[in-house]
Amino acid sequence: MIIVVNDASILIDLMKIDLSDEFFRLPFKMHTTDIVSAEITDENALRFRQYINKKKIQIRRFSDKEMEEILKIQAENLPLSLADCSCFWLCKQLSAILLTSDGKLRRSASEKDIPVHGILWVFDNLISEKEITIGEADNKLKALMEINPRLPREECYKRLKKWKI
Repeated sequence: MIIVVNDASILIDLMKIDLSDEFFRLPFKMHTTDIVSAEITDENALRFRQYINKKKIQIRRFSDKEMEEILKIQAENLPLSLADCSCFWLCKQLSAILLTSDGKLRRSASEKDIPVHGILWVFDNLISEKEITIGEADNKLKALMEINPRLPREECYKRLKKWKI
């Protein structure tokens, strides 16, 4: 089973384009941290709480000692937020893949040999696991590109071109 640690950016993007139900059906063991969970607010908070209650995602809370370790990671990686560093720490503990759309976090994770993937990898898995069709992927990625300017545009266009069979 693939173990993943989710950053808020991936979870929020999936909820905004209404793909979170499909995402949580993927054959992954999903995790995030209480710090990341606190970043999911407004209309997304209630929906996210439902996934927690259904045990679709596990939320890691930290002891004082663990928080000290996370704060040390943050001191060594100043551009990263506390939430980012909590994901970083949890990935190391679980030997997990980090799922994030945050460029700084992706680069830092790669530098530290933490496997990291983004939203396009999620789309690939949604298609390969038959949770969505290529047509649905095409529509949802276009919708996401309209609301998230930080996406890797060139890679998105490559996917859209690939999906035009």
